[in-house]
Amino acid sequence: MATIFADRLESFGDRPALIEADGTVVAYRALAALADDFSTEALGRLPTGIERPLVLIETASTPAAIAAYLGALRAGWPVILAAEGATAADPRIRDTYRPNLVVTAGADGTGLQITPFSPEPAAMHPQLAVLLSTSGTTGAPKLVRLSRQNIEANARSIAEYLGIDETERAITTLSFHYSYGMSVLNTHLAMGASLVLTEASLVDERFYEIFERNGATSLALVPFQFELLESRGFADRRLYGLRTITQAGGRLSEPMIRRFAALGRRDGWRLFVMYGQTEASPRIAYLPPEDVERHAGAIGRAIPGGRLEIVGADGRPVTAPGIAGELVYEGPNVMMGYAVDRAGLALPLGPARLATGDVAEWLPNGYARIVGRLSRFVKLFGLRISLDEIETRLSAEGVAAYAVGDDEGITVLATGDIDPPALARRLIAHYGLTPETFAVLPIAEVPLLSSGKVDYRTLQAIAGATRPEPASPPADLVEALQAALRTEEIDTSLSFAELGGDSLAFLEIQIFLADRLGAAPAGWETMPIVDLAALEPARRQRFTAVAMDVLLRVAAISSVIALHATQLPTAGGAHILLVLTGFSLARFQKARLLAGETGRVIETMLLPILAAYYLILTGMHHLMQPVDPEWLLLLGNFDQDIHPRGITPYWFVCLYVQILLLVSLLFASARLRRAIGRRPLSSGLVLVLGLAVLGEASGLGAHLGDLRLRHPLFALQLVALGWAIFHARDHRTRAAVLAVAALDLAFVWSTTGSILAILSAAVLALTLVDRIPLPGPVARLALEIGRSSMYLYLAHPIVISLLVAAAPAGRALHFVLAYAISYAIARSLVALADRQSRLRSHLARLNISAIRRRAPTGA
Repeated sequence: MATIFADRLESFGDRPALIEADGTVVAYRALAALADDFSTEALGRLPTGIERPLVLIETASTPAAIAAYLGALRAGWPVILAAEGATAADPRIRDTYRPNLVVTAGADGTGLQITPFSPEPAAMHPQLAVLLSTSGTTGAPKLVRLSRQNIEANARSIAEYLGIDETERAITTLSFHYSYGMSVLNTHLAMGASLVLTEASLVDERFYEIFERNGATSLALVPFQFELLESRGFADRRLYGLRTITQAGGRLSEPMIRRFAALGRRDGWRLFVMYGQTEASPRIAYLPPEDVERHAGAIGRAIPGGRLEIVGADGRPVTAPGIAGELVYEGPNVMMGYAVDRAGLALPLGPARLATGDVAEWLPNGYARIVGRLSRFVKLFGLRISLDEIETRLSAEGVAAYAVGDDEGITVLATGDIDPPALARRLIAHYGLTPETFAVLPIAEVPLLSSGKVDYRTLQAIAGATRPEPASPPADLVEALQAALRTEEIDTSLSFAELGGDSLAFLEIQIFLADRLGAAPAGWETMPIVDLAALEPARRQRFTAVAMDVLLRVAAISSVIALHATQLPTAGGAHILLVLTGFSLARFQKARLLAGETGRVIETMLLPILAAYYLILTGMHHLMQPVDPEWLLLLGNFDQDIHPRGITPYWFVCLYVQILLLVSLLFASARLRRAIGRRPLSSGLVLVLGLAVLGEASGLGAHLGDLRLRHPLFALQLVALGWAIFHARDHRTRAAVLAVAALDLAFVWSTTGSILAILSAAVLALTLVDRIPLPGPVARLALEIGRSSMYLYLAHPIVISLLVAAAPAGRALHFVLAYAISYAIARSLVALADRQSRLRSHLARLNISAIRRRAPTGA
């Protein structure tokens, strides 16, 4: 057998091969041992008499699944790669090829379950290594046969033109049962590089934390993932370790190519646009980064070791630019051929030439460009889908139907007694498409050619001219999720991201929420479904889980108003608000801070507050008493007056501005940004301890006493603590945060026992508790108060001063009146922001509709 990359794992020694999301490293030497352990264990499960088994592996981004794949390759066993759970959902491949072993994920989600299936040995070509579905996910029995030489040659070729060496770290954005994902795995392992393993979606903030924490350097994306990134504000996010983005799996629109190429030029990473087919292991051509903007839409040149040819209708090669013909590729990575049954596994090697079925033309500079497709395949969301296979599937169900389409969508035209919406839903669920790209249209009779064959040209015209009956719209959020995620099982305690929702489903639910609510809530993809459902006007839940940071914000602002209106001992609210400031910076502004876009952070978090602040100061100056210049200069926090009424409560606004300016200054350094981006949790904890030591060692803490909160050196400690709390996602990191918080609180903030107790309880709750269920009306009120908290803070001092001046009143009445009036003022300010948000949401929906209109794809 030919030697391939899987046989050479040990040569890279203790270099990291796989890096799990939590930072656990599997070195190459250890990975080789895991691979051999798998083959040893698998041998023990085989029936007697089988020396070279056929193995079906359901893939996952785990060391165990990757080791199983490598173990089979090292042992010379051919493997069928399938999606996780694919065998249970559609057993046709398993039943057609009857593998000797089926490998699936273990019950714990990390290990493997090796199950014997067929006791009969299979006759297989000695060079056969990998079998992949031609369509990506349909389960059609036709498989591409790839030899050991095929995958080795393609891995080497890709590594050469991408410049992959042992310093590269690719993060898993694609499953390796998909040929593009397999090529990423093979290429990096062939060069001694590393793979960062994660199942997190691109819509999940954890994905970017894992990317940064583990030093990932590249992203491999299909077209729809580019649209997803753009809709999620990727232009505002900078991944400092990012060196390369590669694109394959379909044709990316030229405007999108140019936008991402411009981002790469701005941020210092390269964009490679690539073309390929599973039949070529899978890469055929690439467009060099320096030509991506100028020649967007071209597939570029052949990969190293390969050769492109365009063959005209007369069978002769086309050499002149602008003349269309079929694209043909020749190279050592061209498949052995197809298999349609178990006997096909033993067929001899096919020719090293691949007729791609795509129509192309030469550009004047020698690059190739795809202009159409010969065969009855369409490509949607990176998946090749056979129109003939759809017809065969429906025929087996007793439905006389004919499929037409292009790379924008598929229409099935069916005769007889059918339910179009129900049939559309079944097909959408099976092929993993969205309702906008799949429709069913009833027809009275099938148009035929004079030869008696189906007239597909006429069917295509009917489909284009007739608006098919759409699938009935979802009645509620759960039904929308069932359609978007293509499953009947929706656990409403989980979030969209936790349910496995990613590229195809994200925009569907975003539009649904925007239509129902006026605007999709910020961060909705990480909210429990039960929370989202509670926001639906027609489907409110009795209880709603409210995030702990929102509840603490309500508690903090309430304690501040109570302190100033009644002089009750409720101090500590300002401390909590500072912790929540750090939490909010990490949650909402981290991408901008790490990108060095501090001006936008200040614009978002300061300008609205400062506008209201100076408006209030102007009114107080003219109507009540002159305002000292220190308040106009935002230095009022250094005033020694601690009277709870009048202008003095605005010391917090001054401090808030100073803190944000200090944070902006901190992130102005590119070196610090990179360090914080790689270790956001550790950076926050180091800042807490460093500032604590500096403040106490300098004697400043002892000098300030109870006024230390008003000094930015001490207040920044609480902001840094809130930043760290946001990044603590597991038991280990939460324990570290609580340990540092305990030290800081005990040695810096222990001068007032009541404040220490309140602050300690808040930190503990924010660290350990994510959400608390509340009755629907109470939850909605908490959300509104939390959203209005800063405006409440601005309004309440002037309201309290006016109430006290108007008439003395009981403490409780002052508190109630001050709260109610301040809240009314705050809500009027928030309403202005709401109208702007609805306008942005409407424009976003128009954008989403626009990006769904796809250009015809290549491969």
